[in-house]
Amino acid sequence: MTVRVLLLDIADSSEPELGALLVRCGFSVRGANEFENVTALMREYAPALVVINVGSARSIEADQALRAVAGVPVVVVCAGHDADLIVRWLEAGADTVLVSPLSRRELGARIKAVLGWRSSSARGAAGQSPLPAAPR
Repeated sequence: MTVRVLLLDIADSSEPELGALLVRCGFSVRGANEFENVTALMREYAPALVVINVGSARSIEADQALRAVAGVPVVVVCAGHDADLIVRWLEAGADTVLVSPLSRRELGARIKAVLGWRSSSARGAAGQSPLPAAPR
């Protein structure tokens, strides 16, 4: 089963590698770069998770962004370690905030954690993760 991820890229300077990184992690990715289309994409694509790439944009209203994707876990990716920006997104309801640049392993592990999946060794032999095994 492939996990669907909606990538909302509203960064002031786009990081095109993020979509490719998500694909390399084994996710099915659909992208958008503005809020106007998000509601329709949420209905049409039915993602399990939304990744919002905000880059270093400080003018984005976190509450507005999270309302547009209500009911789905959200991972926010921002450029640089700006504690005020990170706290703003977390207080608005983001499940986690990551600072780019990201490694494929970290991104995949964080998404698994947000979705509540654990490695098979943590669950025992009977547990099967719906995510593909990470390439080595």
